Amino acid sequence: MMLLDITLLFLAGAMSADAHAVPVAVAAEAAAAPTTVAVFLGAKRDGEYSFDASVIAADAVATTYEIRCQSGHLNMPGFPTTTCDQNDPPWTVTEGPSTMVGILSTAIESVTAVLDETCVIEGRTAAYCNYTFSGNSAGQTTSTAYTTIITGALFTAYPVVVTAGGEKLPPVPTGPPAL
Repeated sequence: MMLLDITLLFLAGAMSADAHAVPVAVAAEAAAAPTTVAVFLGAKRDGEYSFDASVIAADAVATTYEIRCQSGHLNMPGFPTTTCDQNDPPWTVTEGPSTMVGILSTAIESVTAVLDETCVIEGRTAAYCNYTFSGNSAGQTTSTAYTTIITGALFTAYPVVVTAGGEKLPPVPTGPPAL
């Protein structure tokens, strides 16, 4: 059985109703090779990371993943943990050519916390992101929001191993590119 190695390449520009398909380059690999996608997950963090994902849905405009951090030092706004592992809650990320929307929520006893991030991606070199963190503890709700621009060495797409749902990824056009 052949698995496909998938690398997402993204176009610049704002996502709109007439957005073009997300181009995907595909190369056939040996049966043991996993499917890997490159996903923008916010600003680059120091340290080594390992992520895997299930593809929830995919079409020509965007792909939605359930991403789990397998290992690494994960300091996300509002979630100041020092490490991440397979026991951490999954992160739902929807990414298209020029957008990324991520939602991470967790609940521990009577405390819940949600991080929403929405980024406009420009040219796969810059992202303009809005973060909203809200929490509830014993009926007391707090919320904070901020905006950031991610550029230069802080802009990165992480390799994410697709462990389920890879068949939902859009097919790759074959043949020479259209003129």
